[in-house]
Amino acid sequence: LVTYLYNPIDFYLDKILNTRETTEIEEELSQRNYGTLVHNALEYLYGKIIGKILKVNDLENLLQQVDESIDKAIERLKHQPEFYEKGMNFVHKQIAKRVVESVLNYDLELVKKENALEIVALERKIENIPFKIDENNQVIFYGFIDRIDILNGTLRIIDYKTAKPKNLKIKIEEAKIETLFFEDKYKQAMQLCMYQYCISQIDEFKNREIETGIWSFAEVNNGVQNVEFVKGNFEDSLVSVKNLILEILNPEVPFTEKVHESWN
Repeated sequence: LVTYLYNPIDFYLDKILNTRETTEIEEELSQRNYGTLVHNALEYLYGKIIGKILKVNDLENLLQQVDESIDKAIERLKHQPEFYEKGMNFVHKQIAKRVVESVLNYDLELVKKENALEIVALERKIENIPFKIDENNQVIFYGFIDRIDILNGTLRIIDYKTAKPKNLKIKIEEAKIETLFFEDKYKQAMQLCMYQYCISQIDEFKNREIETGIWSFAEVNNGVQNVEFVKGNFEDSLVSVKNLILEILNPEVPFTEKVHESWN
């Protein structure tokens, strides 16, 4: 749905026709691969401490393994280590290392202040989640959630992003309830609301207090920045999700090219 919001024709080519751009050998690390590098390093580290209330020494031990985690992440990307020994790739590797350290240090400070933090899942696969679009029809949601944890009893759904969070404060006016998420500027908030819906349908997470947010690598020291409903609520947000899906399924609405302005 995020792809559809950004550019309907990309959604059509990717999700309907299943045509993807071929992967090319890169001379410099792309933003996507930089993000994947950090993702993989964090997954490697936090995977060692899933399912326990974290102690200070747990995170201090992980801080000693950051270089190893970056190496493992590079290996997982199937890149040669020499790729990162000079130029901008070396710079990106050092930035990735600093981001990983910052995430660990942020959590370390939480634990030092006697907050109860438990990592529940990493790259949690979501599948076979039904979502009714009318009385007779439903669609099935699937995907992956970067991190699920519990902080002081609250279940947190966390999406890592290289970009900065935008428009996470949602004001749902009566006139906009049907089409709120038709605007591209709310794509991050829509994604988080869909994650919350999916998690709320899974037995092990039902009836839990849930927060959803983005941990931006560009603003890593800010920690998790949550979706906030200034007006309206989570249930209201699902109305426009349903209507967006109905638009995609409507044969009278063509898939068009959306042109985004860029500044040189």
